Amino acid sequence: MIAQVNAWGPGILRKWQLNTSMAHCHSAHRCARLDCPACVWRHSLHVTRRILTASTGPLYTITLTLPDLSPSTILTTRIQVRNSVDHLRRRYPPWRDLSLHLWLTRSGNLEGIASLGTLGPAEVQEKLGSRRPMKLCPIVAENLRVEVYRTLLRVWVGEGVSRRYQPVSLYVGPRRVQAVPECQNNLTFGPAHEPMPLLIG
Repeated sequence: MIAQVNAWGPGILRKWQLNTSMAHCHSAHRCARLDCPACVWRHSLHVTRRILTASTGPLYTITLTLPDLSPSTILTTRIQVRNSVDHLRRRYPPWRDLSLHLWLTRSGNLEGIASLGTLGPAEVQEKLGSRRPMKLCPIVAENLRVEVYRTLLRVWVGEGVSRRYQPVSLYVGPRRVQAVPECQNNLTFGPAHEPMPLLIG
C-alpha cells in the first residue's frame, strides 16, 4: 500500500488523504477540529466565498511577521492593524475597499488573504508594513480556495485554543459607504399650516 501511495501524483495523493480523513469525519459527525483536514477543507469553501463576495480588486497572499507568539503580542498586533486601517480609511477613501483575512500560523506569523481594491501592493506595504515585516504575493481567484486551505492547515493550535478560528484570526472587512435613498434627496416640505380660527358663539 505504501509503494502504491508513493507512486501517486500530488493531486491523487491529496484526494486520497481527504477521503481517508472524511471516512471518520463526515456530514453526520463533524469533529470541527482546527487540525482536521476534512473540516478545514469544508471551512475553506465558506471563507473563499466570503472573500470573493467582498473583493473589489486583486487578491494577494499576505504574511505579517510577529516577534513572538505571546498573547500580548498577538492582541497588540490585532489592535494596531485595525487602528491603522481605520485611520487610513478616514484620510484616504480608497482604503475603505481593503479587506484582510489573517490567521496565526505555527511559523509565528499572521498569514492569509488580502483584497486591495484600488490600492497598490507597494502602498499597502508602506503604510501597514512600517511596524512589522510584510510580504504580499499576487494570486488568481481560481487558486483562492487552495491558498486558504493551505493557510488554515498551518493554523497554530495552542493550549486553551477552542475549536473556533476567532481566537487565532484577524479580520478586517471592507467599509461600504451607504448611499442616501433618492426619496430623501428629493424630499420637499409644503407650506406651514396656519392654525384654525377659534369661533366664539
